Amino acid sequence: MRKSIVKVIQPIIILCLLCLMVWATSYVLRRNESYAKNHDFYSDETDCDVFFLGSSHTVMGILPMELWNDYGITSYNLANNGQWCAGDYWVLKNALDERTPRLVVLDAYAVFADEKHAEGHMDYLHESFDPIPLSLTKLEAVRDMFAEENQAEFIFPFTTYHNRWEYIDASYFERTPYYQKGAYENASTELPFVLPYDENELLPISQSNDTETISKTYLRKSIELCQERGIPVILTVTPFHASDELQEWVNSVYGIAETYNVPFINGLQEHVIDMQCDLWDEGHLNSSGARKWTAYIGNYITENYDFSDKRIDETYASWNTDYANYRMYEANQLQQAESLNACLMLLQDDTFDYCITIREGSSLYEDETFWNLLANTGADVESITNVAGDFCIVDQIPNAAETDWGTPESPDWEVEILIYDPSTGCSFSRYW
Repeated sequence: MRKSIVKVIQPIIILCLLCLMVWATSYVLRRNESYAKNHDFYSDETDCDVFFLGSSHTVMGILPMELWNDYGITSYNLANNGQWCAGDYWVLKNALDERTPRLVVLDAYAVFADEKHAEGHMDYLHESFDPIPLSLTKLEAVRDMFAEENQAEFIFPFTTYHNRWEYIDASYFERTPYYQKGAYENASTELPFVLPYDENELLPISQSNDTETISKTYLRKSIELCQERGIPVILTVTPFHASDELQEWVNSVYGIAETYNVPFINGLQEHVIDMQCDLWDEGHLNSSGARKWTAYIGNYITENYDFSDKRIDETYASWNTDYANYRMYEANQLQQAESLNACLMLLQDDTFDYCITIREGSSLYEDETFWNLLANTGADVESITNVAGDFCIVDQIPNAAETDWGTPESPDWEVEILIYDPSTGCSFSRYW
């Protein structure tokens, strides 16, 4: 009898140990980038006022930490690169298993897509699905989203990551802190899509492409899922430089919004951003544009929904800690800005003060992009009259003259920017 029990228990123990080893190995070998963005959402139990869903337009366009600082709204950016409307639906359904928001904001940019995901987006989709805990909802999502030959890698990531031993070194285990609640800021301005863009002519709203697509079907399913659970929905399209064809697809969202009686905020029509300063590339916002769009959405939410300001609520003290870390991240972006243009773009953030000095004879006096970006920071460039020699623009830096700003690395600098963070009292200088 005893031997019989041992014979039954022994293989169960071995199987459990094998499963534990596979899980541990999978955890060690995982792609850190697949977990960094949304892992905090699934490991944090704090209430979340708003879920944001969408593609890379939303990832780069909505900054939850800015919403927290400006409005006391708790939110998470659950959008992902390459995550079209079908992916939005399943990420949303899984997220609702974790907690219930008071509002869901769905970006409808991808309504043109007549497929659940693009063939080349598999790595991106791992970022969407890998952090989601294994559950019946996740299994349902994987079966619906992926071909049979791809399903195993999304249910058991070990099948994909088992050959990553070559990437393992000491640095692999250093998990980079992520302070943006699912967002990703673009601190660059000088990628192949070089500034500036001109304002494109807007088509009338009546000119729309009402062709049915798989994405439209899943956008409706997302709205219906929320309405079944009593969760309000807002449809949006993040501003970008849209062709006539894409504008027609975006205009078709008005009909969907009307059918479900939900608001639609079309960023192409709202004139929130400056095409000269706020784009990272033709389709995505940089940090300046993201702050403007986030502020616009935050203002709309606070005017139309009754959300309490949680900044002074001790229950949400961790959000204040996260914001302090986010501020250090923001300052670090300014300190490491790759170019003068990038630094000026980042200074559109009015929570930083600055002082700018340009040397006599600098080519910047004739640089239109420089002046556009400078005006974008809030500087009154029209009032600057001394453009023949050295001049200085000051934006409320206390005791600037008494501060040790450091010594320029090169005596050949053309422009000096002194930056002060009132929230921390930290200051530093940049030279170009």
